[in-house]
Amino acid sequence: MAVEKLQRLLNAHVPDLGPLDVDGDFGPVTDERVREYQRRVDIEIDGVVVLRPGAC
Repeated sequence: MAVEKLQRLLNAHVPDLGPLDVDGDFGPVTDERVREYQRRVDIEIDGVVVLRPGAC
């Protein structure tokens, strides 16, 4: 469920890359999308995501 939430957030915040399948799989496409988001917001590009309650 957390990966699906992440995928929905990435679709909302990086829409210009096209829709990301919300399938709950943290595969290579989701990983690359996370890294692209990290690049854009100028945070460490490591592919690690921490979803904090209430942060979204």
